[in-house]
Amino acid sequence: MGQVDLVYIGQVQTQPTLIGYIEGAPPVPSENLSRPYYLNQASSLYTTYNDATTATLTQQGSERIAYSSNTTSTTDVDFKSAFGVFGVNSYTEWQIMLVNTSAYDLKAVAQVAASAKATFGDKQDTELSGEWTTSQRDTIGLGGDWEPYQADASQYLNPQVGRQFVPENLGYALVESLTADFYAMVYHATGAAIGTIIVPNLAIPPDRNLLMFPIDEAYTKNGTLDGKVGLVNDPSWPSADASRGSYIRPAEAYALAASIEAQNQSRQAYAAQFDWKGRGQDGTADVSDVKPNLPVRWDGGPGEEPQAVPATGIVNRYVWSADIGLHVEQQGYASVSSRSFTGWRDIGGGGGVSSSGEFFFYLGFALFAGPHDDPHGGRACRAPGGRPAERGARRDAGRGGMPVGLGSGREGGLLRRRRGVPAGPLSWEGTPVPVHELPAASGPEVRAGLHRDRRPGLAGDVE
Repeated sequence: MGQVDLVYIGQVQTQPTLIGYIEGAPPVPSENLSRPYYLNQASSLYTTYNDATTATLTQQGSERIAYSSNTTSTTDVDFKSAFGVFGVNSYTEWQIMLVNTSAYDLKAVAQVAASAKATFGDKQDTELSGEWTTSQRDTIGLGGDWEPYQADASQYLNPQVGRQFVPENLGYALVESLTADFYAMVYHATGAAIGTIIVPNLAIPPDRNLLMFPIDEAYTKNGTLDGKVGLVNDPSWPSADASRGSYIRPAEAYALAASIEAQNQSRQAYAAQFDWKGRGQDGTADVSDVKPNLPVRWDGGPGEEPQAVPATGIVNRYVWSADIGLHVEQQGYASVSSRSFTGWRDIGGGGGVSSSGEFFFYLGFALFAGPHDDPHGGRACRAPGGRPAERGARRDAGRGGMPVGLGSGREGGLLRRRRGVPAGPLSWEGTPVPVHELPAASGPEVRAGLHRDRRPGLAGDVE
């Protein structure tokens, strides 16, 4: 037993969670990495082949928040007017002794109308916005070292090639992990290490870290594309003469490319047949079925901000030749998630002045005939052997007479007879005019009337 000291060594990662990985740098045939840059280790050329090839995965994102408001004021002025004429035609028939009445009214209207309308308004818009962008880039480059020096050149893997640069067969992993402090337990008396201890560092939250991992050389091996180095089989692929290996897998590569292309075409076909019109008319606001048909999967619960997770592959094609020709086809994709929140208020009102009126005036006609004026306002004619007969358009209220209209093939009038005076034919300027014979009566007077408005008429009074 004795005193033990804790010596801080550094920090280590614990409980790593894999986010993504890259299966090594783009492969390069090692026989092409054989220029004698190894002759001078102090020269920068000694490490020329490091990062001769690189693979980079770039992810970019942005978040934009916008605040906007608008105010609209509108004033509408509407003017309408109409002007016209109307006419009224009325008919009344009545009898005093024997009650018998009938009446009708006719009304016609003709108008000319006009209207005018004007709108005045103004609008004010205000918008404030902020945007945050993020960029994530993961890169792995070619790394390695030269073959160990051999005094006998025939001892190199391919004597015809000679000493060559041998790439490392490493992969790249992005992880999220906790951080812990790593200590060594040292015996105080002798300074000898007797153990280690790991203490979680609670002050550091989970963070992103990198892990480089070796790739099984029986799967793929950087430095050989087809399992051979020049014309010599690589030690990891001893049967490369009969069956090429490493990265030369055309059937698998084309099948994988076809699968990715089919997924992209399926997503585009879904967008082409998306029934946006029917959903709008039905009031369907749910778009959760759209998410599986996007190149990015948006994860997040209700009320949470969605997180983008790539959900599709990309296919890049590179064709090169020994004569320094290079053909490149690259793919990329993007996806956007947007949310809007809106509130509004609409207040309106109106008022105005309205007026209308009708103006009426009486329109009538009267016909007068006879050779001389009557003091009572009519024309006089004399019946043979009788008293003068009066006809005209006057009303004698004191004698109980009233104007009587004659027309439409009917005869009418106000006739009154005194006892003992025979009624004979009347004459207009020597022309006989028939008059109904009224029998002598000793009883009360008999009166009858016919009234028409807006028609020519004649009135008579016989005593």
